[in-house]
Amino acid sequence: MTDIEKILLGAVLTLVVSALLFVARRLYVRFSDRVVVEARLSIGGDNAEIEKFGCPGLVLTLKCRSHRPAKVAGASLCFRGKGFMKAFQAGFDSDLGLPGGPASGSPETMKIGLQDMATRDRDEGYVLERDDVCNFYLPMIGVPQDLYLRLIAAPSEDITVRMGDFGGEEKTVLSGFYIQDSLRGLLDMYADNVYEYRSHTKMQIELQVDSKVPLSGVGGLAGTTNPHGVALGNNEAAQHSDGD
Repeated sequence: MTDIEKILLGAVLTLVVSALLFVARRLYVRFSDRVVVEARLSIGGDNAEIEKFGCPGLVLTLKCRSHRPAKVAGASLCFRGKGFMKAFQAGFDSDLGLPGGPASGSPETMKIGLQDMATRDRDEGYVLERDDVCNFYLPMIGVPQDLYLRLIAAPSEDITVRMGDFGGEEKTVLSGFYIQDSLRGLLDMYADNVYEYRSHTKMQIELQVDSKVPLSGVGGLAGTTNPHGVALGNNEAAQHSDGD
């Protein structure tokens, strides 16, 4: 076999292997049990969204890209940092069951629940077949603007969007600069306008912290309103996880 024939044979084998790998990847996505969900953010503010939520916001679109259906219970914007518990304790004038606060040096994660944009097809949420989509909304004035500014300035690795499934598991579908750029674009377009948030569903904010003692003694606060402000965007009361 001549050198030219060897080169041609090597090129042909390379093309064949590449084609086989491509087909194998496509078949794996189509027939495996793995759930694949594609996520993207866009800036919302059309008449229907203003009518429903009272203000512009970010639209999260989730699209099922796998043969196996995606069972979507909800979605949330998550921010890892420090000082959140301290801010809530000051706002509610209570230790919230953690008199010593979170474990020393441990990060805290605040989860801001996104709003459903359409009626759920199941009590648990949405069942997405391949190429089906569902949408969630983050109203611009659903949380303090100072918090959005803090999210934009935070280390990118501390910002994620998570999807929850029917089994209570969570999966990160977006992260970092893409989320921060979307928030920045939303505020640049609409922050100077006046809106009135009027969603029928209250914004849900969940706080996850590590503690050396069990949480207790907060049952009496259920359904109450905080008597003081909660300074979630105050960097003196709530520092980033990198200590800024």
